[in-house]
Amino acid sequence: YPAPSSFFVFLHCLGRPVPCGPQPEVAGRLAEPGGMPITAGLEGVPDGDCRAVLRLCEQLASDSGPARRGLDYCHSLYLEEVLFLDRMLGRLLERIDGSGRETVLLLTGDHGEQFGEHGLAVHANSVYEPLLRVPFFLRGPGFRPGRLAGPPHLRDVVPTFLAAAGLDADPGLGGRDLARELAPRPHVAAQTSMLNQRGEDYPRHLAAARAGGWKLTVAFSREDPRLRPTPLELFDLALDPAELHNLHGERPEVAEQLMAHYLEAAAAWQGPAAADTSADRSEMLRELGYAGDH
Repeated sequence: YPAPSSFFVFLHCLGRPVPCGPQPEVAGRLAEPGGMPITAGLEGVPDGDCRAVLRLCEQLASDSGPARRGLDYCHSLYLEEVLFLDRMLGRLLERIDGSGRETVLLLTGDHGEQFGEHGLAVHANSVYEPLLRVPFFLRGPGFRPGRLAGPPHLRDVVPTFLAAAGLDADPGLGGRDLARELAPRPHVAAQTSMLNQRGEDYPRHLAAARAGGWKLTVAFSREDPRLRPTPLELFDLALDPAELHNLHGERPEVAEQLMAHYLEAAAAWQGPAAADTSADRSEMLRELGYAGDH
């Protein structure tokens, strides 16, 4: 880059959520040699293909041992893909750091993947932590080393970058500048394009509200946003990070507080159930691999 000029780079690493096979330079680093440890019902399905993960997940209830080993293998292929991405980003950062120019860098993602947790596979079908807990690394001038007091929001990205560039953000964007010393705040996420294991739309959608180490999941109607959301599960993430013990019946006061956080966020969004469900949006989701046959 020319020395006097500023620059902005948006690098979107888009690939299959569950890889058919890792790149040669990382293949075999994490996955067991010999390929998929079981083949029942997976004839003709490439290693690591989404269809393999879905079928293995269906077998968990009746054939838990072999299915679990198969899912672990698919997960290792996924992690090899993450390792490849890490190497590519390392090369990019070497070039940026070698330029000697002050640069703000942010690495994040839109969702994670499931490999049998709660009997689920891939994504777009829950609001459990394997899907919601994504990387968020930020470094550059004005950012002190450390850990944020609470989970950042993806909508914080734009205000943070604008502030770093000395520009004011539109208040309508929401979010806030993460370079400032800020108190923790509730984190609310809604899954408004819910799909079941076969890629079919769910009649209802899920949301999660998190604050003070607690997390509440709720279901809401897509067809009638006036219906009050139904609380489903309450987890103490500090003691139960795998979300295995539902404490909703034991701590109703915590559930009610988190429900209030969700309702406040839903009102600000004008209701997650008001999401666009047009034919054009559905076609876009299919093209991106988020609807239809996985």
